[in-house]
Amino acid sequence: MKFSELSYEMMDRLSELLVGRGKIEIAQYREKHRAEVARWALFLSMRPEVIAGYGRQFVLGKHYQGLVTSLNALRGYVNRSEPVPQTRFEPEQEKFLAHREAVVAEMIRAMGLLSKKDWDAEIGQCEGRLAEAEAKLQEASPQSGPATPETNRQ
Repeated sequence: MKFSELSYEMMDRLSELLVGRGKIEIAQYREKHRAEVARWALFLSMRPEVIAGYGRQFVLGKHYQGLVTSLNALRGYVNRSEPVPQTRFEPEQEKFLAHREAVVAEMIRAMGLLSKKDWDAEIGQCEGRLAEAEAKLQEASPQSGPATPETNRQ
């Protein structure tokens, strides 16, 4: 529950910062940015709890790492001095949300509360969303190569 709430709240705050850049008063923007940094630190500090509950391989898995990578990319967009086009950050947001849903489905499956059939359907849906988002990122910058930095193995 804590993971789900915190990860969604982080996405909400990052979205607000990305969309509000240039529209939010500078002092208020900085305050919101500080709050986002605090949430980021809290999110990262949950890693040992996730390992304790689901194992180290879980946090090294594709979707957990993809979630962290997407958050890093979005945080990088927030930290840039120039605005980032929506065609770049919206697909990255979608990747984050798809990875997040997959991680939550994996957690629920590990607790024995989701059937294999339903888990397969959830993961399949997430994989489709990831493919669409990646295609949009490639359209937004066809010469730039991969849309996100290499996954950071923690």
